[in-house]
Amino acid sequence: MSKPGNDTKSTSVVARKPVVTSVIGFGIDFAERGVNTSFDLMQEVRTEIKTVSDATIGYADNVVKTAFDLMRSVSNRVDQLANVSLDQGRATILDIVNAARSTGDRASEFAAGTVTSLVSDKVKAA
Repeated sequence: MSKPGNDTKSTSVVARKPVVTSVIGFGIDFAERGVNTSFDLMQEVRTEIKTVSDATIGYADNVVKTAFDLMRSVSNRVDQLANVSLDQGRATILDIVNAARSTGDRASEFAAGTVTSLVSDKVKAA
């Protein structure tokens, strides 16, 4: 006969209980750490993606701003060039018109002087 404390059947059930409990506890702890690690990793990936997308948007914003600044500068320079060209064109055309007027006036004076000289010579000769 066996003694109540020496029952191998009851001892094996009692010995397995802490092992099963510890294996289940280990599995649950491992699963919890896996879940936390996975979500922490996903948070880090989300943060990095946000940082990169913000930097890309900032870069694009700066490129667009620079392009508009450049277009504004080109527009101002073309406008200044057109303004100077129009002013100089007007001055040149007015100089030509004034020169033509002056030439016409002098030609008229010359013709009148020539006619007067020829007529006065004819009148004296007659």
